[in-house]
Amino acid sequence: MAWTKEEIEKYVSIRRTELGPVYASQGLEIDKPEKRAEFLYKILNLTMTDEDTIRNNTSQNEKADSLRMLEDMAIKIFF
Repeated sequence: MAWTKEEIEKYVSIRRTELGPVYASQGLEIDKPEKRAEFLYKILNLTMTDEDTIRNNTSQNEKADSLRMLEDMAIKIFF
């Protein structure tokens, strides 16, 4: 599902810049956060609990907040 302009702007303001080189190596542009989320879902090997937490956060908050959660998980694992 495509993100609105407002959702993308929110994500840009809270994103984890440390992942910039990883995203760039995969061709994942900043204005396509849904592609970044898909990428992180694939590489993080999330547990069912992690997935439920992300889904619940998405339903209660904004998509940008959930992507930030995924990025925080990626930072803990890969850096």
